[in-house]
Amino acid sequence: MALAYPDRHHVVAPISPRAFAHFGAKIQTRTTKLPLGAWNRQDLKEWCELLGFSPETFLSTEEIVAELLHLKPSILPVSPYQIDRAHRIGNELALLLARTATRAWVAAPNPLDTAMIERVQQVLGLAIVPCLVAPFDLRRVLARNQAVENKVQIQQSRPLHIADWKFPLSADPSQLVDQILQSAITLTATDVHFEPKAETVLVRFRINKNLISQPAVSPAHYQLIIKRIKMLGGMKHDQKGLIEDGSMTRTYDGIRYDFRFVAIPSRYEDSIVCRIFGSRQPLLGELGLQPRELGVLRWFCKMNGGMLITCGETTSGTTTTLYALLHDLRDSNKKIYTIEQPIEKHFDGAVQIQVDPQGPLTFGAILRAIMRGDPNIIMVSEIRDADSADAAINCTLSGHKVFTTLHAEDCAGTMARLHSSFRIDYITLAQTIRLLISQRLVRELCVCKREREPTGDELRPFPFIEIADPVICDPIGCEACNHTGFVGLMPVMEIMPIDEGMAALISSGAHAERLRQANLDRGYSNLERQACELLQTGRICMEDALKFVQLNRLSAIRN
Repeated sequence: MALAYPDRHHVVAPISPRAFAHFGAKIQTRTTKLPLGAWNRQDLKEWCELLGFSPETFLSTEEIVAELLHLKPSILPVSPYQIDRAHRIGNELALLLARTATRAWVAAPNPLDTAMIERVQQVLGLAIVPCLVAPFDLRRVLARNQAVENKVQIQQSRPLHIADWKFPLSADPSQLVDQILQSAITLTATDVHFEPKAETVLVRFRINKNLISQPAVSPAHYQLIIKRIKMLGGMKHDQKGLIEDGSMTRTYDGIRYDFRFVAIPSRYEDSIVCRIFGSRQPLLGELGLQPRELGVLRWFCKMNGGMLITCGETTSGTTTTLYALLHDLRDSNKKIYTIEQPIEKHFDGAVQIQVDPQGPLTFGAILRAIMRGDPNIIMVSEIRDADSADAAINCTLSGHKVFTTLHAEDCAGTMARLHSSFRIDYITLAQTIRLLISQRLVRELCVCKREREPTGDELRPFPFIEIADPVICDPIGCEACNHTGFVGLMPVMEIMPIDEGMAALISSGAHAERLRQANLDRGYSNLERQACELLQTGRICMEDALKFVQLNRLSAIRN
């Protein structure tokens, strides 16, 4: 967009596509107040990198219309991105943008307020250059500055520990909850655990699969916290002693997070566990899978029907894997339903339905209703009982693609559990299931790790794997990993595609051990062999690799 002025040079600046679409309407209404066409932060970042521009050169619709409507020349409109580092001036509704030895640039929603300008001038002792800022952007900066002031301090000697909570004297429940959740996000925690005791309430964050103790809270503060969490999660905040699930979505520092709550009655008070999910959904190619596993998953995505079942312990990443698959299948020509209890992650590409096991919205009832809605793909968050198992199987038999999870030891154990616990015959299982996945999460070593050659005794518990130059790495710790030695979690995945040979074994009722051996004979590594490979290539530590060693192998070594 080029803006031409009689007494100035032409001004050329890019605008967002949405801004251009709304531009005509805003000119007709001669208004600069509607926040239409503003740049999306991610889009702006990508365009800046692509074109080599500074973010300040990208104009919003409001700035362009303000120019064309000839606002007072001395009033300079500023974009939201120009005030990101601004600070409030005293108690005034005004922000200090920049200052020199003689002048100060001050942004306010009403820059024509002469009384405010005079007060600011007295405070700063400089000539004031008034600038115009939208009220919404002013509130955003003020809220951010307040959050920084209230931000808790992290212990220098223990980087994963909060020094102390800075709860306000007013004990506002929203501030109590926000402070704890924001601290958990800052420390990259996946869970927050509240554990009531006789005279205090313990608070622990799960970081890289380990529970890290944080400062405890008083029972009085916890009463406010638990009531606030239940209200936000859609639970019965006025009742205690109930097992409840809840969820909510909040935005912190411009990033959306999905929270899942579970309330469990305990001796002194309801215990709350909060799981945290980032809004950004990783793609299949970003899960860190081996090429063969990734290829099998893409093979299943291209199939017209069939069932995929993932199994693993709690917090093993199965939900993330399912959503990555759904994202890969996302298409305007496909209808996707998800049935969850509760909804853990928001996914715009699907119709998401939350189960109410105590009401009419049970797994079975929802699945039967969905069948009348002409679905292409159905995701069932978990097979928990015979009702949900039968409904998922029937959907698959009718030609639909179904994704679900199940608690089982491994891929072969999934078949055994479906037959023994839910009474599904082996022939039906062989006809419907097309891919089984057993998944765990393991801590990935930081680049500060220390390499060394493995000894024979260290490798004895593991199966033999041909690696040219095996190394073992120990965690050290640096600033980048908060002195933990680990940079996050990575998946270890066993896959079992059901081809004709495997289907024949399943139909005959083959024992789980025979299915495991048949899968190994086809070249698909189990979790134990994959952990051994990750250990000898320096990606995980010995402590984590030993957790995958089969118990019978350890018993044989001890004997």
